[in-house]
Amino acid sequence: MRLVSERCDPRGSGIERFVGLEHIEPGDFSIHSWGDVADGTTFTNRFRPGHVLFGKRRAYQRKIAIASFDGVCSSDIYVMESADSGRLLSELLPFICQTDAFFEHAVGTSAGSLSPRTNWASLAGYELALPPIEEQRQLLKLLSAVRNVFDRSVAMAKALRDVEAALLADQFPSGKVLPTQQTVPLSDLADVSLGYKVSPVHRGERTTLSIVTVAQLQDGWFDLSNVRSASIPYHMISSFRPQIGALLVTEGGNIDQLGRGAVWRGQLDDCIFQNHVFAIKPKSSHTLVDYLEGFMRSPRGREFFLRHAKRTSNLATIDKRKVEAMPVPVVAPAAQEIWVAYYLSVRRSLVEASRRVTDARNLMNATSACLRGI
Repeated sequence: MRLVSERCDPRGSGIERFVGLEHIEPGDFSIHSWGDVADGTTFTNRFRPGHVLFGKRRAYQRKIAIASFDGVCSSDIYVMESADSGRLLSELLPFICQTDAFFEHAVGTSAGSLSPRTNWASLAGYELALPPIEEQRQLLKLLSAVRNVFDRSVAMAKALRDVEAALLADQFPSGKVLPTQQTVPLSDLADVSLGYKVSPVHRGERTTLSIVTVAQLQDGWFDLSNVRSASIPYHMISSFRPQIGALLVTEGGNIDQLGRGAVWRGQLDDCIFQNHVFAIKPKSSHTLVDYLEGFMRSPRGREFFLRHAKRTSNLATIDKRKVEAMPVPVVAPAAQEIWVAYYLSVRRSLVEASRRVTDARNLMNATSACLRGI
């Protein structure tokens, strides 16, 4: 592979779009968003259609894309192409770059603590066993077909996320609450509690349980792929075991994590939740927990958390009393049920679409594995 080192003044070259790391989605070859050069940019690294863009900063994020338009990009992105199309088909390069072996090499050759970067000399030293050019063509056909399935799955998931966002924005729009809309404090509708603070000073016989932390709480779902454990006295377990039907919401973390939450439905066997997580449990059947989840995830819920957050550097927390005072729109139980039924239908479809994206990505990775390093 070869590093493309073309530079240009985007305005003088008639280029309209620029790409930063934030515009490249991990594991997605396509570029779905970009910046407008007319709004101003200092980027001068030029790329052209067919070039491979590889995020050299925090390579573990697996940010790689195939350019489909002319543009300029951040210096934290390498622009690459095949150095010899007679030995390596240019179209195969992105599939090589997304293999586990290549990423392990990129991460292993990165330097820096807070924002590690891989340098080109190290990255270019990656070696692999290339099949003959005719076999590459056959492999490319297969990988292109799998990528087509992947792209369609990604498009479906994106469309469903747009539907979900519109549903939340319609029910809980941003801005001030309308004068005609009645609200009540969250504490009138639900009990709010914080989780267990891990500490060695607690007395009594102890056991070790899995602990749900901020890291597990995503936007409407739980990532349970890397759950830690914590030691807790037996007599405290019942107080910090998440109840099925409770809404778990982040109390702290970076600003993007604050206020994220999902309904606990027993996704993990016997466990506890940490002190940087709120458990919000409706007081009666008149308040549906999925309605509260939708409210927390909506533009209005997000605005509340951002407005009342206490920030220190890039971290943020919110006081329990603020959350208890959060004004929640009053909606009749029957109206809640209708909205929640639609909301959960969209959520289920989105989960299925996301599963298809994962399956297609895994298939693409497995097929690409034959392009392994040596």
